[in-house]
Amino acid sequence: MNNLTDLAEKEVFRKEILEMAAQSEPVGASLQVLAAGLRKMGINAGEEELERQAAYLEGKGLLHVERLKNARLGISRVVAHITPAGTDVLEGNAEAVGISS
Repeated sequence: MNNLTDLAEKEVFRKEILEMAAQSEPVGASLQVLAAGLRKMGINAGEEELERQAAYLEGKGLLHVERLKNARLGISRVVAHITPAGTDVLEGNAEAVGISS
């Protein structure tokens, strides 16, 4: 694929992450849930890439990423929550470079 196609795919990928995070509020969406939802849409991304894109969205203030651990039960989860700024982008009240419109 060329760079333009790669860029467009990442922009769509990021918007889908925001959409699923918005739909999962108030509890948020774990990376496992996001990955399963993305697979159903034909977007196959590894956990590392999903974390990278979630961190990108968090850096823009569109997503809040929460890392939850319970050592006693051996559970570790990364949960994504949409922020008000992310909601504004989805609703068309704001624009964000790097996110499909």
